[in-house]
Amino acid sequence: MQLLKALTRKHLSIIVFSIAILLFLDQASKIIMVNYLGLQKSINITSFLQFIIVYNKGVSFSFLSGVDYRFILLLSFISMIVATLMIGSFFNRVNNEFAISLSLIIAGSLGNFVDRLLYGYVIDFIHVHYLQYSFPVFNLSDCFITLCAIILLKNILIKK
Repeated sequence: MQLLKALTRKHLSIIVFSIAILLFLDQASKIIMVNYLGLQKSINITSFLQFIIVYNKGVSFSFLSGVDYRFILLLSFISMIVATLMIGSFFNRVNNEFAISLSLIIAGSLGNFVDRLLYGYVIDFIHVHYLQYSFPVFNLSDCFITLCAIILLKNILIKK
């Protein structure tokens, strides 16, 4: 929490600008995919990558998909706030890595939150698979959150 208070104007500008760009990319990619794949149900990009529209009414990997979307919306909002506040506990000081992590977690959370708010579900479209192995379909917001987790893990394992 102290780190959030210690944000400089420079870092705050970087964070706000990054969130805006990332959120735009996430929402634009979903709109493009829904419009492009509207008639086609899927398109194979490579032997292991496919674009396919999936409407995720639950949370991560469709968990709680049968629950009222308003509860999921509330849960998403609380998770977004908690995740943002927890980022500070993984860093000793405000630096570019901290600003990037904060931008990624907020943009990723907001991207999926906006979907839930507008549609009652999250639009996923990236499907990675190999032979009989298949990873759940995801979107750019999920990639942002995953990148944040990787940065945090690196920060925990390699203390500076």
